[in-house]
Amino acid sequence: MPAKAPGTPPKKTVKTQKDLVFPAQAKTPEPIANKVWSSDEPEMPLYFGKEEIKEWKRIIAALKAKGELEMVDRALLEIYCTTYGNYVEAETALKKDGGQQWEEIDKDDNRKLVTNPWTAIRDKHAGQLRQLAAELGFNPLARSKIKTGTKERGPESAAANYFN
Repeated sequence: MPAKAPGTPPKKTVKTQKDLVFPAQAKTPEPIANKVWSSDEPEMPLYFGKEEIKEWKRIIAALKAKGELEMVDRALLEIYCTTYGNYVEAETALKKDGGQQWEEIDKDDNRKLVTNPWTAIRDKHAGQLRQLAAELGFNPLARSKIKTGTKERGPESAAANYFN
């Protein structure tokens, strides 16, 4: 075997993706469809903070009391609670920073009003919460559709009902 020149890097072994074993692949995960829940409610995500936990418990209790808690809604509930936590964080930071706008003086002594960046973040999360609330049946219009089981009628369905 020929001698290596000093400073020559060692030969690299190229592995294919098939050769790599990641920790998640070491054990075959149980299919989600076969998952058996230990209780009659979805598991709360472990990464939730204080506000998300309070909202999760409040929403789960309300849905259970109405008999509307479905396991398939877990991901949507998780997104809702996470968004709620982000909304509360933005609102808290906004109050701490002193409001939605403040006066800023530039190098030429010109004064201008600057919008607090937390305002846009709060408003974004408020909009997302409204959309998620509608999907989950948390607003009055969605609740009325759930109770009556009706859908919005278009002109076609009204005409069809008239002639039928």
